Amino acid sequence: MFSATLLFSVVALCAKLVSHLGALEITFFRNAVGILFLLAFFNYAKTKRFNTQKLGLLLFRGFIGTVALIAFFYNVSAVSLADAMTFTKTE
Repeated sequence: MFSATLLFSVVALCAKLVSHLGALEITFFRNAVGILFLLAFFNYAKTKRFNTQKLGLLLFRGFIGTVALIAFFYNVSAVSLADAMTFTKTE
């Protein structure tokens, strides 16, 4: 949990440093880097074929996650970093 929180804070810091870009651009580049890591992991792990019975729900979850990421990056660019991180930790 500590490492996940630390890495999420590093992502927020990097987003704040490039906040002159829009939230959509930051989301695009963050997802592009994530895809590269996933491709490297799947190539290394030699996982089996991806199989799901509920593809619609999986795509909906991805859509909602992307919208939440755009909202987070907008929040980071609009307010101070401390306020943005406090806002994300309140559930």
